[in-house]
Amino acid sequence: MGYIARANKQDFRTLKRAIIYGSTVASFNVEDFSFKRLENIEPKDIEERVKIFKQLMAF
Repeated sequence: MGYIARANKQDFRTLKRAIIYGSTVASFNVEDFSFKRLENIEPKDIEERVKIFKQLMAF
């Protein structure tokens, strides 16, 4: 939802990217108990993981 709010539009491309970013940020949660891992991530960490996520999802 944060990605969509920041993009300020609701087209299909934005929704797809929001799912990617949401899944990416959620992946940090499984690395530590509760939301503790989110306290230490920076935007560059998210961007790096998005690149990896996109590579994994490419067919």
